[in-house]
Amino acid sequence: MQDKLPANDPPETKVPDSEVNVTQPVAPAAKPPVEPVEPSTELPTVEVKVPEQEPLPTEVPNETSTQQWRQVADRISGFIDSPPSYLTEFFDKYKQPLISVSLILLVFISIKLLSGLLDAINEIPLIAPTFELIGLGYAGWFVYRYLLGAKNREELSELVKAVREYIFGKENVK
Repeated sequence: MQDKLPANDPPETKVPDSEVNVTQPVAPAAKPPVEPVEPSTELPTVEVKVPEQEPLPTEVPNETSTQQWRQVADRISGFIDSPPSYLTEFFDKYKQPLISVSLILLVFISIKLLSGLLDAINEIPLIAPTFELIGLGYAGWFVYRYLLGAKNREELSELVKAVREYIFGKENVK
């Protein structure tokens, strides 16, 4: 059979089973026994050498640096003293848009807070059904009081006109 093998392949060699044993675990090397050490009463000492540093300069600042600091301080104090004039000019120039934007933001924040408050109240057991019953009762009373009789409807119409005149003035009410 070895005659038929190609020339490029090396011939197979067999290793006897006694030389290779893959399944047997290797035992760890034995550790030498540890001998107890008696504590010594002496503390170790360590010497540390710190190189001497140059002392920090204690020169008095020269006159030009002091003047520069004074100029900077004067500019800052001038800016701090005059913001009211900057702010009043800005507010006078953009008074109406600032008021409009601030009112819109205030309404938005108020709606968010009111919505959160109503959601919190609605989560309390028995409060939501109680408020619904109160609302139905008030709606029933309103229909009975103002809408059933012709005389009561006229009274309601006069009350609505009086409120409109109070809010808008007599000239603006038709």
